[in-house]
Amino acid sequence: MNTYDLNDRVAIITGGGQGIGLTVAERMIASGARVAIWDRDESLLGGLSDRFGDKVQGLAVDIGSLDAVRAATQAVIDRFGQIDILVNNAAIVGPNATTWNYPPQAF
Repeated sequence: MNTYDLNDRVAIITGGGQGIGLTVAERMIASGARVAIWDRDESLLGGLSDRFGDKVQGLAVDIGSLDAVRAATQAVIDRFGQIDILVNNAAIVGPNATTWNYPPQAF
């Protein structure tokens, strides 16, 4: 398994409570990062501290709300002192369309 030197780095992973986002978090933590996992589903965040200890911060965040994103960003800075990496993994699948035909409201 490839590893990267992520010591002293802090990452935010949106949609990180399960699936690809959680797997990315696991790999980053194994490489030395501290990780803030943001997910709308608060029930997915409950066991993170038991599993990863103080290297993880689970936050219930709806990234569709600018106020929620601002508050969560400040919580990460308050906890870890910095943000170095953003993995924007959260998504709700929208329509299939070319970029130039994709409706802005679908974002």
